[in-house]
Amino acid sequence: MTSLLTDDFYEHLHKLEELRTTQESWVTRVSDDDKDLKWCQAFIHKTLYPYENRESFANILLQCYQDGHDNVNKIGKHLGMHHTTVKQRIEELELSDFYESLYLLYHGVIMQRSEDGQSWFMRNRQTGAEFIGFSDRRALGPMITAKKEKRGFKAYRARDWKEAHPDFTLPLEEVLHNEIIKIKD
Repeated sequence: MTSLLTDDFYEHLHKLEELRTTQESWVTRVSDDDKDLKWCQAFIHKTLYPYENRESFANILLQCYQDGHDNVNKIGKHLGMHHTTVKQRIEELELSDFYESLYLLYHGVIMQRSEDGQSWFMRNRQTGAEFIGFSDRRALGPMITAKKEKRGFKAYRARDWKEAHPDFTLPLEEVLHNEIIKIKD
């Protein structure tokens, strides 16, 4: 069995233990604002309750998306939580923008110009369709599934592109605020 506790944790715990006397436990002697006590409490909370910690839950969401759990229903099922609990946790931890960025990144479209291979990320299929002169997002469906070229472009689902190009990344802040992002070669 792997230990969740680290050497740093034990160092802080030993400092607390040094406060005990033969008559009294350190628990009764230490104040609630003791820095070592606070550190140990924060460490335990972060390690044992990752769904209640902003950074840990953000990492969990990212891992879920990378593993193919790409909406709150799938994430909830994977984590053993109800999807409304996942939504609530996202809101409570102020991760709404982060979650929306992940959603857009993994549900977006990559448009690649055939003549020179230049690629652009589109936040959604409608933007991709308009980018190459179609008025309806449904025009991209056959391009994506059949890998057909139309109007000098090929279209790919962003998650498929990410699998084929593992080093592909975009700043989530850019994804949240830009409809179209040019992908640097």
